[in-house]
This record gives sequence, C-alpha cells and structure tokens, in this order.
Amino acid sequence: QIVALHLSATDEAAARRQWGELLGGSETEEDGEICFRWPDSPIAIHVRIAADAEPGPRHLAVACARVLALPAEPLPELGARLLQVEV
Repeated sequence: QIVALHLSATDEAAARRQWGELLGGSETEEDGEICFRWPDSPIAIHVRIAADAEPGPRHLAVACARVLALPAEPLPELGARLLQVEV
C-alpha cells in the first residue's frame, strides 16, 4: 500500500496553497518537512522545502508486512523511487 508521497519544493507558500488551501489537507510538521493529510485517505504528502531543491517527487513510501524487492533507482515511469517503510 502506498502511504506517502515525498516531494521537494522551492516555494513554501505555493506548497501550502496547493496541498493545504486548495486541496484541503491538514498540515503538520514531521522531520523538518511539511506534511499534509486527509481524513479519508491513507496517503500523506510530505514536502521538503529547500531553495536549491529540484521540485518534484523524491520517493513513494510503500508499506507491506513482507520485505519487498524494490529497485534502488528511481522508476522512469514515476520519476521517483519506491521506499519500503514499516507497517
């Protein structure tokens, strides 16, 4: 199950506008990133803000009870890599 999309952005105000104001995400801060969640969705959006960041996806967090053989490199179709997290 995909549990989070981790992004990079250069414009904090734009990220808050997009994920919070326009799409209605509840905002918290986790590990130095802005995190947006929705009550009826298992997927969170984590945004790392950095002036020198390349905006876009960093990785998709995937939760699974068994260990998955995920590629270490980004998937060209997604432009991001898959990262397994604990259930």
